[in-house]
Amino acid sequence: MTERDFGWLGWFSLAGVLSLGPLLLVDVYVADVWPYSQFWTFLTLVFAGIGALALYYGPDPSDGLRESTP
Repeated sequence: MTERDFGWLGWFSLAGVLSLGPLLLVDVYVADVWPYSQFWTFLTLVFAGIGALALYYGPDPSDGLRESTP
């Protein structure tokens, strides 16, 4: 069984999800001034989430665990 792990790119995507989630909530419930911003924040949050999941379950090129084969 393969152990799942992130490289720096996966951690960056996860940090994006964890920072954009509360930002979206503040944008929707507190500063409901410009709905265009809510759409782009949500879209970026979704892409960061998909990227974090893909890098967790798939091969993360920045994890440093790969052996170089000649």
